[in-house]
Amino acid sequence: MNATSAASVSPTVEWSQNTHAPLGVPRVNEYSPETTSTATETAMAQSTTRAGGSLARRERTTAPRRRLMSDRRGRIDIGSWPLVARDAPGHRPQRPRRSPATPAAGTATATATHKSRSVVVPCMPVALVTGSSRGIGAAIAERFAADGYDVAVNYHTSEDAAEETADAVRAHGQDALVVGADVADPDAAARLVDAAVDDLGGLDHVVNNAGIDQHVYTEELSPDDFDRVMDTNVNSVFNVTKAALGTLRDSDAEPTPSVTNVSSILAYTGAPIEVHYAGSKGAIISITKSHARDFAPDVRVNAVAPGHVETDMTSDRSEAEKREELAEIPMGYYGQPADIAEAVAYLRDARFVTGETLNVNGGELMR
Repeated sequence: MNATSAASVSPTVEWSQNTHAPLGVPRVNEYSPETTSTATETAMAQSTTRAGGSLARRERTTAPRRRLMSDRRGRIDIGSWPLVARDAPGHRPQRPRRSPATPAAGTATATATHKSRSVVVPCMPVALVTGSSRGIGAAIAERFAADGYDVAVNYHTSEDAAEETADAVRAHGQDALVVGADVADPDAAARLVDAAVDDLGGLDHVVNNAGIDQHVYTEELSPDDFDRVMDTNVNSVFNVTKAALGTLRDSDAEPTPSVTNVSSILAYTGAPIEVHYAGSKGAIISITKSHARDFAPDVRVNAVAPGHVETDMTSDRSEAEKREELAEIPMGYYGQPADIAEAVAYLRDARFVTGETLNVNGGELMR
């Protein structure tokens, strides 16, 4: 099945971004099958290996795609931007971190000497949020900015929406870097992390939010579609976390640097019409626990599992569907993206919490 061809997708197949709730009609978004990079883009990306924290280059097999970079707008489309070792010629120097007027809670500090006295200079903390062009990811990016973080905003195809997220970050007085990357591709994920570190001066927290959903019963589910959901929802978590791990371990963030993964209520309940989506979200919880044990005490790793969250991707509900869904939620209303962002902010700062999944579902599932 050709992932880049809309005609190749069965009419019964429905795709959505991370919405954590059933959808009514087919739709296209930044991680849809019409735009998701698979074997074609993977072949275009440069193969790399990591050894001793450096990036070893290999020859391309195809011509590189266009790289778009605008310093004025803080925008990068990394495409097949070649990976270059940090000490190699041509590597862009890392930009020094900014000093905030008022340090955010948990902001690391550096000591500078001025004449005969020492001055403590706070370092602006940096967060990377994947799939943050809209919805839950955009709300998380804006919440981090409100808390004093510079933010790397990641998108796959929705560049204009990502720019709106970046503008919201800048409205809080923070720097924003917009980076186009398909994080299902390990090479692209590595370049995304490098871009964030180089342009924002470091990396202290990662939020793995990128994901897709597809509504199709197992009988009609193709292996290619199953793999596509797993690649985007599960492999992206591994790819970005692995690429960022060395930088996170070097971070002086307080209480510690962190990784927060976005799972779903469906990880626990299952879903007959989206077995691969539910399975991918269950895998994220297992990865979260494994990485928490692996990275402790240097880096805390947690997950958040949203229930029904109201976004632009769920606006097509009929009144009957809404009544049925709300009847299952004791709080009596849908969650908002800001509710999930608040939970992620809590996990970012909770010094004695790691390996946990925080359920945010209005009581729909009590564990």
